[in-house]
Amino acid sequence: MSAKANFLRLLRPIMMPVYRAAVWPLRTARNWMISRRALAFLPYYQDELSRSILHDRIRYIKIRDNNIFMDITDKAGMKFHGLPYYMGGKEASGIVLLHGRNESKYRYILRVLGALERPGKFRALTLKDFLSGAEISDSELVVSVLTDWEYIRFGKECSSRRIKPKILEGFCLIRDDLQYFDVFSPVDDEIVVDAGAYDGATAIQFLKWGGGKVRHVYSFEFDPDNAAKCRENIRPYSGKVTLVEKGTWDKDKILRINTPGTSGSSVRSKGSTAVYLTTIDSIVKDERVTFIKMDVEGAELKSLMGARNTIIKNHPRLAVCVYHKPTDLCDIPGYILSLVPDYKFFLRHYSSCQFETVLYAYCE
Repeated sequence: MSAKANFLRLLRPIMMPVYRAAVWPLRTARNWMISRRALAFLPYYQDELSRSILHDRIRYIKIRDNNIFMDITDKAGMKFHGLPYYMGGKEASGIVLLHGRNESKYRYILRVLGALERPGKFRALTLKDFLSGAEISDSELVVSVLTDWEYIRFGKECSSRRIKPKILEGFCLIRDDLQYFDVFSPVDDEIVVDAGAYDGATAIQFLKWGGGKVRHVYSFEFDPDNAAKCRENIRPYSGKVTLVEKGTWDKDKILRINTPGTSGSSVRSKGSTAVYLTTIDSIVKDERVTFIKMDVEGAELKSLMGARNTIIKNHPRLAVCVYHKPTDLCDIPGYILSLVPDYKFFLRHYSSCQFETVLYAYCE
């Protein structure tokens, strides 16, 4: 262990109480303020499911417990336990839920995931048994349902025993076949903005969803590696999809970032690759945009600001991710209503953990 690592290890017992005393109260106060602001928009949500998800999202902001989202799948009628589970591209033969002292937590997860409907797919294993060398098949997916502190201790014990387990820290199942497509029906002459195109799959889904009603899709993707994938995938739809190899923002800008070539590419990562940002307004100009979808890794508010004229002029339906930042839950609805007060909202959630919450907005 390096001298720096030794120094930090010795300093930790002193700094943690200081951190808890100074930072946690401020963070707690901030989270409560965000929650109050988000609840102010409750009257704009149009159904009970939206209001229920809003309350669950707020509860997560306050206590940061991923288990909050497990039940949302059932509330939304999305039965995750009917789907296969994959590991390395192949279906897993089973799920091992690794738990510590909190036995009730894994039993709760088993119930929510519908383990009784899939006998033989799930089994539970204690942390002690795992560290003692319990046998696990290479095709079994091991999921940690440990508390944060148990997970830290677990990591240290694995390192000291030179164990390298393939463990998922959380259990995340995503229904991306529904995301963006289960609230609104297509209208004639749809012009769609797909902000955060990644590999072009969503643009193609929009064309299939429209069934001939989608006239054009503008796909924005600033990561060069992702843009290359997107260009290849949309080639058969070149007359219907325009790839804009820039990110969406509130003005034209050049940034230098890391570009991992994944769906999580973000303007917040510093690096050596120059990428270009622009506004939606400057690209679509006078087009009658009918639908804007945004999943841009925390840049949603800035991107909406760059679509200000389009939103005021056309009142497009919006599907905007609101899970990247705690403040998104209040800042994004607030900004939309500041442009067009007649917008109304739905809220939907598409995963078994904290990711993939989407705000839908529309004008009648």
